[in-house]
Amino acid sequence: GNDTWSGTNWVEAKLTVAAAISRATGGDEIWVARGTYPGHLTLKPDLALYGGFAGTEAVRDQRDWTNQLSVLWGTTNQAVVNITNAGPVTRLDGFTIGGGNGIHGGGIAMVGAGPVIANNTIRNNITDGAGAGISIWGFHILRSTNYHFPTITNNVIVDNQSINDEGDGAGIGVVGSSPLIA
Repeated sequence: GNDTWSGTNWVEAKLTVAAAISRATGGDEIWVARGTYPGHLTLKPDLALYGGFAGTEAVRDQRDWTNQLSVLWGTTNQAVVNITNAGPVTRLDGFTIGGGNGIHGGGIAMVGAGPVIANNTIRNNITDGAGAGISIWGFHILRSTNYHFPTITNNVIVDNQSINDEGDGAGIGVVGSSPLIA
């Protein structure tokens, strides 16, 4: 891929996930092919990010996120994926997410957000606060009346570490929210 290309099909694919997110608008779906994508992302509200593609699919149901690994890997001291002010249309689905090291949330950090987090493997993240794998800070942070609770479903959350002395959750840390976890 090339970040100067349109990103509207596999032939014109972007090189980085960040460039695809930058170009996308609410309601768009971004399909990510197998491979490792280093860096950190901020997922826009009402944007769906799907991994697990070989790079030839014509419809989303053709993807195989268990065998075509799309890996989002952190490179500096912050969460790999940040999600703020997003509702249930926002989705992160079909990735391996690791290498994050944040104050709150190493893999995924949510603030005032209620996205769908599905079909991911979230591993090898570190935090000095709550939720090395997934950190959820609820509506009270933003004083929002439009807050939706997150849905966390069909994920594997393993080998994450909270390094503080307070025993905050290494897998999922929740403050001021009531996510649906299944």
